[in-house]
Amino acid sequence: MVPVCPRCGLVLQRGEGAFLGSMSINYGVTGVLFLGVLIGWLFLELPDVDLVPLLVTSLLICLLVPLIFYPFAKTIWACIDLLLHGGRAGDSGEGEPEQG
Repeated sequence: MVPVCPRCGLVLQRGEGAFLGSMSINYGVTGVLFLGVLIGWLFLELPDVDLVPLLVTSLLICLLVPLIFYPFAKTIWACIDLLLHGGRAGDSGEGEPEQG
């Protein structure tokens, strides 16, 4: 991900701790997808569930979804942060906008 938006100059790589929101979004999407697949799988196959394909699918979801979705989670969090706190071009996200 680029540190600064090439169109408007908004700083996307904010200070320390600013990534926690994107990690939470990423974790939430992964958890919801995992639970959806698990519940759907159990609904379709109960009472005779084949555990090996379910385990492999679950592991793949828990390993691949966070890696694939992380850039989108960072972008979503940058949008939420912008909506909540506002922002200007060149804003470092650490209180005062950069001069220059």
